[in-house]
Amino acid sequence: MENVTQYYSVSMLNETSSGLNISSTGGSSSVKLSVGDIIAVTILFLLATVGTIGNLLIIYAVVTQQELRRMTGNTFICNLAVADLIVTALLLPLTALNLINGNESFVSPTACAFVGFMLPLSCNASIQNLMFISVQRLMVTTAAATSKQNILKSHRASFLVAVFVWLWTIMMTSPVLIPLPKNGQMLLIYDHGASMCAWDDLSEPRFKISMIILAFFIPVIISMGCYWLLFQRVKRRAMEISRRSKSAAPQMQKRETRLLKTILIVLICFLVSWAPYCVSILLSAFGVVIDVRNTAVKRPLGWLGMFNSTVNSFIYGWRNENFRRGYISCMLQIGDVLTCNRYRFQRRYQHQRKKRHYGPNHVCEVK
Repeated sequence: MENVTQYYSVSMLNETSSGLNISSTGGSSSVKLSVGDIIAVTILFLLATVGTIGNLLIIYAVVTQQELRRMTGNTFICNLAVADLIVTALLLPLTALNLINGNESFVSPTACAFVGFMLPLSCNASIQNLMFISVQRLMVTTAAATSKQNILKSHRASFLVAVFVWLWTIMMTSPVLIPLPKNGQMLLIYDHGASMCAWDDLSEPRFKISMIILAFFIPVIISMGCYWLLFQRVKRRAMEISRRSKSAAPQMQKRETRLLKTILIVLICFLVSWAPYCVSILLSAFGVVIDVRNTAVKRPLGWLGMFNSTVNSFIYGWRNENFRRGYISCMLQIGDVLTCNRYRFQRRYQHQRKKRHYGPNHVCEVK
């Protein structure tokens, strides 16, 4: 088996053949990026900006919108946005800076080890929160169908479960901090193949197999099972309501279709983003020949997984009117701050909302 450490030490010599040239003059190094690297850096910074703004808007909407605060399930959505924010605000920009630095770590080895730990931690937290979102939704519908109290309906209970998600994720990710027993090598390295500080997913097959099964396949199976049961329950409820009142059938059918579309979007984006990386690493652990060390293979696999953090929170905002109101309110408030409250954008927006909802006679004039 090829030594992974030796591979990473010579990988920069191989980068020159792909168009990345590094020359030293008087102790200072100048890096000439290829066209592909420039495009990659631009895309990474763009995804980081869009994803960071989207996740911040999700958190703002949950905190400020009264309708969203009443729903305890949004605690996990906010938790998911925090996990995704680590990827979009820290990991994606740092990966772009690593490319600019000639595919070498832009930060010190200690900081690189910290970032390498934050990568699997944030990604695992995102996956676990997606699983708990599906479990919470299923428990809510079960409690409503059986007229029982839902244990996750309390805000305190939801908050404690959200904290437990982080504690469980830290425990599941902490083995990457332990050196390998064979040679004492750390599992937190700078991965030249993916151009990021990450965990060593090429050595210790037993660890990466257990890691991927716990962090990917089990949450996916649980989430798919919960969503399938949820859809079947909503479908039966729609049929029962349609028998009692045919006028309510079209509205229930519309809600059912919207729920199905939301579930499909979440699952498809999640699976498309993470399945290629997890499956390829798992197959390589079982001896299937997959050149995951090659930059042309490793970068798309790793970056596609991080891309999921830029869209997860947008899905819930796009499919929910209350989140969209939170987005608009946040942007208008920023406009008021930038213009020193000269135009009062937020008050005018609230005035128009009340006017559409209650009518012109129930709204005071905006001063």
